[in-house]
Amino acid sequence: HRDLHRLIRRQRQMCIRDRSIGCNKAAKGLWFKLEKDKNNPSYWKLLAHLYLQQNNYKKGVTAFTIYSYLNPLKREEMVLLGDLNQAIGLPLKAAEYYEKVVGIGGDKISDYEKLASTYLAGHRPERAKVALERALNKGPNSRLWFMMGQVLYEEEKFEEAYCAFKKSAVLNDEDGGCYLMMGYCALQTGKKSEAGIAFKKAAQFPRQRKMARKLLKQVVLWKKNERGDGKN
Repeated sequence: HRDLHRLIRRQRQMCIRDRSIGCNKAAKGLWFKLEKDKNNPSYWKLLAHLYLQQNNYKKGVTAFTIYSYLNPLKREEMVLLGDLNQAIGLPLKAAEYYEKVVGIGGDKISDYEKLASTYLAGHRPERAKVALERALNKGPNSRLWFMMGQVLYEEEKFEEAYCAFKKSAVLNDEDGGCYLMMGYCALQTGKKSEAGIAFKKAAQFPRQRKMARKLLKQVVLWKKNERGDGKN
């Protein structure tokens, strides 16, 4: 397999260049075994865990990817490879593994949340939306509705986004971020009264208080100016 051989060569070169004591001592023994049996998945898995223990995620991901070519991944291993690719800044690669996870059944809401997050990070909002719709069909969830609101907001579908954030707030009224985003959406559609109501609610939460109060003052000023111009 061309991709497998390319990964093995790259991993070998990376280890040769590595001057860390941990790699030289522990990985050298594994590489001695791999030189004789490079298609042994157990050795690649051990090498991957060695790198991960050293917080060397890029090398760990490469070794684990080689392992995946040689041995069918278990569900938890798919999740791990997805998490690791996300951690090293490869969200769309991570999405490939999360898609496999949700595709084999027994999927959890958290799996869809991870999948949607990777698509958002990879600037694929349309794919994130599909993943969120699939998840929400399984049942309402505050975090998923919030993420749907983010997708719709980025698409400039502000009224739909407002509804999504509102649904998130109904399911979790302890998250001030929902109300803050409802206010932003209302402003985008010119509904200053609704924006004011949302910002007042957001101001009750410590994390959103400063921004919400600032925006609320601006809304009040706008409404005063409109009344001064004889507008409703």
